[in-house]
Amino acid sequence: VCSVFLQQLQLRCLDSVRERYLKCRQKILLNKGLKMKKVANVLIVIGMLVFFYPLLDRAFTWYWQQRIFNEWKESLAMEDLSPDESDHVSTEIAEEPTEDVDLSDSFLGLDIIPLGILEIEKIDLKIPVLKGANLANLKIGAGLLEDTAMIGAPGNTVLTAHRSYTYGRFFNRLDEIDIGDEIIITTQEKIYRYVVYNKVIVKPAKIPMNAEDMEKDILTLVTCHPIRVATHRLVVQATVEQEAVI
Repeated sequence: VCSVFLQQLQLRCLDSVRERYLKCRQKILLNKGLKMKKVANVLIVIGMLVFFYPLLDRAFTWYWQQRIFNEWKESLAMEDLSPDESDHVSTEIAEEPTEDVDLSDSFLGLDIIPLGILEIEKIDLKIPVLKGANLANLKIGAGLLEDTAMIGAPGNTVLTAHRSYTYGRFFNRLDEIDIGDEIIITTQEKIYRYVVYNKVIVKPAKIPMNAEDMEKDILTLVTCHPIRVATHRLVVQATVEQEAVI
């Protein structure tokens, strides 16, 4: 009797242990499956971000460029109106409030202040010129380096922009510029026509920041070179040949 009882007790213990083992194993597999699912979801999200980032980056650039171009046109159109027309428009605006034409904006806490529009017909380029070469500005257009001359002022006006991997975007085709080519910059007051006189490749520390003759109006365009490696800087310099009041 005792032997039978012990055998039954042993079997019950084995069944209990087996049941607990199966439950623990099932729980471990379930948790492992949930973790793997989470990892898979994270990898999918990362993959989507990597895939869509270039598109989002271009969309961001396009939006801000078009916004600046449109506000620039509106501002110039307001300046072209006669006093009577200007008063009439001002009255209409007062009666029906609209968004003010403001050529400055804010993004990520940084001021976006347009200074002009840079155009190079030879490489089919038209981008805004913004005050400062910070991250936000360089995602939109060319940035005016600090401590360099303002557009149209005596001295060296240094503008920098990304070389970009995309053909025709920003200064991607700047290497196609040759001596004698034209560069146009339009500000709120004037249109400046520059003619290229120098094109060099230098190390980053050798970028010409100061004009040899401070009485001259010199424009310097700077971008990375070569594409992707960016060990040097491509520098294109031009002097103003003509300026016209808008």
